[in-house]
Amino acid sequence: YILAGEAAILALWLSRNRAREAGRQAAVFALSAAATVASYILVWSLSSSVGSVLTAVFVAPRTIALEDLYVIRRLYWPQTILRNPLFYGLGLLGLVRLYRLARSGVKTYRGTLLFWYGITLFALGIWHKQPWPYFFLLLIPTVFVLNVAFFDIGLRSSGTQRRLGMSPAMMALYLTLGIAYPLTRVPTNLSRSNDFQRQMVELSNSMLLPGDTYLAGVDLLYEHQQPVGSLRWLDEPRRRALQRANVGELAAIVDSLERAPLKLVVDNYRMKELPPRLRAFVDANYDALWGNILIYAPRAENLDGQLTLKFSGNYLVDVPSGTTVSIDGKTVTPAGGVWLEQGLHRYESAGPFRLRFEPEGWREKARPESQAPRDFFPNVYAY
Repeated sequence: YILAGEAAILALWLSRNRAREAGRQAAVFALSAAATVASYILVWSLSSSVGSVLTAVFVAPRTIALEDLYVIRRLYWPQTILRNPLFYGLGLLGLVRLYRLARSGVKTYRGTLLFWYGITLFALGIWHKQPWPYFFLLLIPTVFVLNVAFFDIGLRSSGTQRRLGMSPAMMALYLTLGIAYPLTRVPTNLSRSNDFQRQMVELSNSMLLPGDTYLAGVDLLYEHQQPVGSLRWLDEPRRRALQRANVGELAAIVDSLERAPLKLVVDNYRMKELPPRLRAFVDANYDALWGNILIYAPRAENLDGQLTLKFSGNYLVDVPSGTTVSIDGKTVTPAGGVWLEQGLHRYESAGPFRLRFEPEGWREKARPESQAPRDFFPNVYAY
């Protein structure tokens, strides 16, 4: 906005033979923008430091601004244009009409300002490296104004231009393409449901007690924390960085996970793309419970040894048929659960087995239609 605004005022300054008023406006605009940014930095520096705020505002986002982190340009640009062809088309035609108006000798303050502002904003938008769907909110207000300019110039014109652009037939076309066509997408959007995701969030939240943690690769539960900062937000750049991590770095993450009160994992594509070392930890200590929820279920591979349990509660014994398991000198069976306290337990077994933690009351909250796992974020941005 600042770059486009300054470019528009400077273009106005040049088009008006470097009028003093336009030059003054460019200076005032630049100083006002700088004062706004400086005020923002000052306010946040009161609770942090100037260096930290400058880093967060200008340095940390540099990869987002300057690198192609995601291959998304060919997905979202065509999507927004094809969903709203008339809206963007009239915006571009608005620029054309503003240009033709200026070429005809009719140079207005608003027209020149809007033309160069729109041109600059579109150019910066096309250059932008990360055009996620919410990015287009930067362009939409300006395109709306360019739509208005298209109709305004047409209504003020006479002759052929008005007949071609503002006739009843063209108005019917505008209404069809501009309103009726976009509305055909509404049933598709309304047919989607977030019931499964909501069930996973509600069920996961019901199983966690104060102090318990979970792992999902994205912050799903606002009342509980994920235990390892580097795994909290597993976007594509972070997943690539984890794939490049060395053995020591991965071992440190596993050590943090082992020491954390990590009760459950909400499985999704982010979790499935963890490096093999981290995924092996998940598979060895967590097992499918309901939907995409993997519950704490440590695996015992040896015939005898010891397990240190993270949670007190009822555990189900997952063991092959005919295999006997003894925990703390008592034989346990797969048919029933066994209550075990948090801490160290000795066991003897005729084969490998798992102890699957059973959170109290979770079955009453689980819905049958959510039992099978699903893709947790299907086509999330395919509007």
